Amino acid sequence: MNFIFSILWINLILIFFYSIGNQLSKIFKINFDSKVNIIIGYTVFLLISYNLFFFLKLRHDIIIIIYIFLSFSTILCIKKYIKDFFLSKENILLNILVIVFLLKIFLYGEQFYIFRGNYWDSSNYLSSAILFNKYNYSEILNNNIPNIFFEFQNWNYVIKTRPLVNYLLSLFLNIDQSYFVSYFVFKIFLLVLTFLSLTIFCEKIFKSANYNSILFISVVYIFSFWNLYIFEIDALSHYASIPILLLAIQYLLVTFKKESKVTDFILLSIFSAGLFLIYPEIFIIPSLIFFILLIDNFFLVSKKKFYYFFLSLFIFILFTLTSYETNYEFLLTSQIKEAISSNDWWGYFGSFILGRDNLVLDENFVNLLSLKLQENISHTEI
Repeated sequence: MNFIFSILWINLILIFFYSIGNQLSKIFKINFDSKVNIIIGYTVFLLISYNLFFFLKLRHDIIIIIYIFLSFSTILCIKKYIKDFFLSKENILLNILVIVFLLKIFLYGEQFYIFRGNYWDSSNYLSSAILFNKYNYSEILNNNIPNIFFEFQNWNYVIKTRPLVNYLLSLFLNIDQSYFVSYFVFKIFLLVLTFLSLTIFCEKIFKSANYNSILFISVVYIFSFWNLYIFEIDALSHYASIPILLLAIQYLLVTFKKESKVTDFILLSIFSAGLFLIYPEIFIIPSLIFFILLIDNFFLVSKKKFYYFFLSLFIFILFTLTSYETNYEFLLTSQIKEAISSNDWWGYFGSFILGRDNLVLDENFVNLLSLKLQENISHTEI
């Protein structure tokens, strides 16, 4: 029963996000691709959710009423969703991916989906998500919560450091099934969004490529090392940011084209704001791309386009300024801390892929390998 319900739950959320994106497409008078509607809806939902829960600190019942109000648009566009996306190749592949990853839960059991991967971080995410699910943010900040939550290490730090993905996870805990199953389903949901976003990105970048080839590349990526690596190490903020990151880069490239419109800049600011709220550390990637493109095209960019860029920046600041305490402050302090520390994050996170007794964490092997490399010995001899 949980198996079928999990598939239906993921598909219902996709319809919900599609409906939000569809309403935005009507406002901008742009006929977005159905996949783009879903990612836009996801991004807008993140912006709304952050401000409702963390900035305005509204009670859960009020937030739920707002979500129900937003869901009315789902009913209005269900026919369009079925026509545009439900029977499409990407939706069929998407559901196949969901089934494949869900099968792991029911084939391997609790030992697999509870203790496999980075159970330290997953415990932090899950415990804070339970907290967000049961109490509003004002109650949490004022310590009006059961004493058991104080037993979690660094709980006060976790709820104040880019906590949006924790809140998004908390919404999945409303499903009537094990919290641990819901956690794994949440990761599958993020995987699905990544698949859709990568399909959109490849379709725009490789315009001459066959669409079936693009779908194949997207499926291959889902089973590739890097995707499974992020999935296994439970880097939820990172994972939740990838669908938005790809669209942010895509629209950033569009804004430097001659035919770009003001709506492209507005969409860029929306994706950029969503990206910053969910995972501010990764915002450095589109920022670097922007400055590279700006330097390369500085004398070609018109005054009108500079005005649009400032408009985009203003909208970005407007959407993200409310996250000063949880994102801006965190980004500054964490980067300063990392600059003066020497944490071996690759070794730490790599252990969740390679296992605890792997060569990466074997100090003797690492030292021996370093000596061999200094002696300029070929890789084959090593």
